[in-house]
Amino acid sequence: MRFQAGTQIVLIVISIVIVFTVVKPKFSEIAYQQNEMVTYRTALDNIGRYNQRLQTLLNQAKAMSEPERENLFRYLPEEIDAVVVGRDIANMADSNNLLLLDVEPGTLAAVTTVVPEQGAAPESGTDTGMVAPPSEDGETAKSTGMYSQKFKVGVVGNYEDMKSFLKDLERNAYPLRLLELDFTIEETDNSLLEYSLVLETYTLKGN
Repeated sequence: MRFQAGTQIVLIVISIVIVFTVVKPKFSEIAYQQNEMVTYRTALDNIGRYNQRLQTLLNQAKAMSEPERENLFRYLPEEIDAVVVGRDIANMADSNNLLLLDVEPGTLAAVTTVVPEQGAAPESGTDTGMVAPPSEDGETAKSTGMYSQKFKVGVVGNYEDMKSFLKDLERNAYPLRLLELDFTIEETDNSLLEYSLVLETYTLKGN
């Protein structure tokens, strides 16, 4: 009886060793392979959806008329011509009876947007605008593929003419986003104000 009991104990120990050294690792390997298969299938599904979305966008692009394409490329050109932008600003100022003092173009800068890092929830009601602020903890600045250029503008005129000028900026064929606006009263004529503006426009890629 003692011999049989000892044999049973040995067999139990051997069974436990087999479970932990062979069976359990094999189950772990199978589980890992199953997870890999799920990941692979998910990736294939995503590729299929991305390709379908890409084809839809290509079809939309092909369906655009020539005038529509010209308007699109005018709105968001492949490069910014600072001379042309300065001339357009000068024409708008002149048509609204404003005296243009100067137009100073800045340097191109990459446009980024703030996105939460994986696992971090974005703050509700946050408006990051077109250009992202410096990244904070739990946030990452991600490139949008666009570039921006600022223009410092100085003009002199009355309040009503300045309002008309701002409306023309909004109606322009390409974005001229107003970032800053300041003014001082002219000493020689209280009806005239000297305005300092910072405008910003955009391009798909750097010059």
